[in-house]
Amino acid sequence: MLKPSSFSFGQEVRYTPVEVAESDESHEDRSAEWCASFILLFGFIAINAIYVIWLLFYIKIYVHPVPRNALNKTEAGFYTYQTFLYMIGVCVGFLDTVVALACGVWNWPKRERMNIIIYTFLFFLSICLVLFVIAAGVGGSWIIPFAAQAYEWTHGCDSYPMYAILTGGTTNIAYFYNSSGQQLYTYTLATADFPGVQQLTFDLSSWETSQASISADMYPTLQNITYNLNTSGITGSCATPLSQNKSDCVNGTFTKDSYFPLNLTSTVPLGNDTQAPAQSLTSELGPGPKEMLFASWTEAALILRQLNAGQNASDAILRTAVHKLYHCRELKVCINGVPGRGPAGAEVLVPMGLLFQQHAQYASWCFEHRWNSGMGPDP
Repeated sequence: MLKPSSFSFGQEVRYTPVEVAESDESHEDRSAEWCASFILLFGFIAINAIYVIWLLFYIKIYVHPVPRNALNKTEAGFYTYQTFLYMIGVCVGFLDTVVALACGVWNWPKRERMNIIIYTFLFFLSICLVLFVIAAGVGGSWIIPFAAQAYEWTHGCDSYPMYAILTGGTTNIAYFYNSSGQQLYTYTLATADFPGVQQLTFDLSSWETSQASISADMYPTLQNITYNLNTSGITGSCATPLSQNKSDCVNGTFTKDSYFPLNLTSTVPLGNDTQAPAQSLTSELGPGPKEMLFASWTEAALILRQLNAGQNASDAILRTAVHKLYHCRELKVCINGVPGRGPAGAEVLVPMGLLFQQHAQYASWCFEHRWNSGMGPDP
């Protein structure tokens, strides 16, 4: 240190900067902060990813309940999983909201440094972000499955040559369409009980377009089907466009109570065959493993195959899609048919009547459930 007496004006004074080394404590604190931030970010992403996986799996069994699995094997299992998913959605939505608000508070610029317009814009942007996060977490379990169901109803049968809409109610009517959405004809399912005999009939009831415009493979020559519920027997009669004289062309048996599998022998002619009937074909029709779900608490779900032909997963004769959103009386069925027999052969129409009977029972339950729960009747 210089003494005051030894200091003189004009003397050069030099200052040498001294580097202050960062303390080990400060470095460790910063590393700990980064580590904690990484763990929190990883946990946040992992929790949301697990929720999304659970949600996607729920959508799969909601839209395509077959093949069945442990979660939708029983009513209790399905609704337990559904309730659990809703609860997880609420928790994830709450967590995401807290994180969004916390990030907003910690990183919010000072108001005095911003233009009032920018400040207002960022404020409302943050509100929208928080609302979106809440909707995605809490509402995802409700909204997304409904959106998937609506999409499946519209596009689930796009790759099939035909589809049918089974409408259960006071009158059970099946509407048949080609792949372009043109309505072709309708069949009616009805009971025909006699003393000591319980029967179902599935009959052609009306033409919705000119018969001449319907292609041969889609023409319904099998026009009357009878199911004897006492003996589990099946009979059917056919007629061609130019020869309206009906003749027996189908006989077989079905499994009592569950309906499938069924055995069928048919000589159903194609629509342009006015002379000899088609070659006789014996088929065993039924679902593959876990490909049928018939229960009173859910819509009928079925993937039907020709079991005695060694068909693989791409050879489904027909499969159910979904019921129409908010219209549980209407079930859509995608129709493929058997190669060489067309999508309107006995291998389609005979099991369609049994499938319709199961759907009609669910439609009745659904109507009563909606009415009793205050949701109003299904339109």
